Amino acid sequence: MKNSRVLSFLLVCLCIVVFVSGCTSSNAPAPAGSASITTAPAASATPACPATLVWDGAWQISWLGMAGNHDLSTAWTKYKDRPYGDVSMITMKQTCRDVETSMSYPGVKCEATFKGTIEKNVLSGTWSGSPGCSKGVEGRRFSLTMAADNQSWLGDIYDSSTDPSKFPPNWAGRRPVK
Repeated sequence: MKNSRVLSFLLVCLCIVVFVSGCTSSNAPAPAGSASITTAPAASATPACPATLVWDGAWQISWLGMAGNHDLSTAWTKYKDRPYGDVSMITMKQTCRDVETSMSYPGVKCEATFKGTIEKNVLSGTWSGSPGCSKGVEGRRFSLTMAADNQSWLGDIYDSSTDPSKFPPNWAGRRPVK
């Protein structure tokens, strides 16, 4: 009899321990005021890729030089007395937010490669190329701003000898005219 009392007592203690430790299953929501731990998905440090690759593909480009007036309607006009207005074609390769391309302007003896990253509607990065492209070879950078219709852009190609804030944009691009 004594063993059955001890056994019953231990069984009751075991049930109390199981109940208090929360090992019972319940589909009911946690009572108000009780702490519940939830984990939110970790925020990604890298923004998602753009839905459309607006920089990808063929572009007709025009070097505008450092002229004082940059009316884009004249960017595609060839002038006999100056190199700008020389039109060339490039093909940009966009992979997510990264863009690469190369260009050649025979009129100014410039061949260059560009690598950049997109931030909102601006593509900016570094470039390297032949000496005919710029005065200096240090600090070669570019910054291009895409138009709202994604059919043209305007920007600067420069090196450390040039402060782009002191000059109007010197490089333009548009989708090829069909």
